[in-house]
Formats: sequence, C-alpha cells, structure tokens
Amino acid sequence: MSKELININYIPERSAATDYTSDEFRVQWAVDSLAFQFVFSGRVYGTATFQARIIPDTWEQLEGCEPITFEVNQLAGNTSSKIVVIPQTANYCAALRIVWDSLDPSAIGTIQVASRLMPI
Repeated sequence: MSKELININYIPERSAATDYTSDEFRVQWAVDSLAFQFVFSGRVYGTATFQARIIPDTWEQLEGCEPITFEVNQLAGNTSSKIVVIPQTANYCAALRIVWDSLDPSAIGTIQVASRLMPI
C-alpha cells in the first residue's frame, strides 16, 4: 500500500482580496481520491472553482455530478474551513487547479489550501 501525499502549503496563506489561480496539481498515476482543505481567516468573500485539463493550456471547469465550485462569504474575526474531496475524477485528467475569484477587493482576510492525495 502506498503512502498518502500531503502538502500543507499547496496554496500558502494569501490575501482573499485578489484573484488567484493555483499552480497545476499534476495527476501522474491513478489515485483513489484527492482532497483539498481550505482555511479562511478574517473577512473573505469570493468563489473557489476547480478546473481540469488534459490538453496543455486548455482548462475547463471540473464537474462531477455538478460543477465543483463554492462561494465563501465570511465576516471579519471568523475562521472557517472546508474540505473538497474529488474521488477518482482526477484519474481522467492530466492536471487540476483552483481558481479564486475575489468578490470583495477590500476583503482583509486570508486563504490557505492543503492537499492530500490518496494512492490506490
């Protein structure tokens, strides 16, 4: 059995006030699942969307039964987290990435994302 691969700083802590596209998360072998844990601190308002590609530079919104996207609208002084699990969908893609669209350029909060890859 292979060991899980965890990256606590897949997206290191950064401002929630600006749009951001993560580096590619390359999927080079079959996996059981991928998981991403988002941590939001302070005033955060925006949308996180997962994108996937097979052809280089041809990104599309990742969908399972529905598009994999969510909105966060959190008040200052709060901290919250969200885990997104992508089971086996990643086996069909060459790479994934996360796109953060800030809906409040004056937001003073932060975002951090950890990743966990579970091999088969």
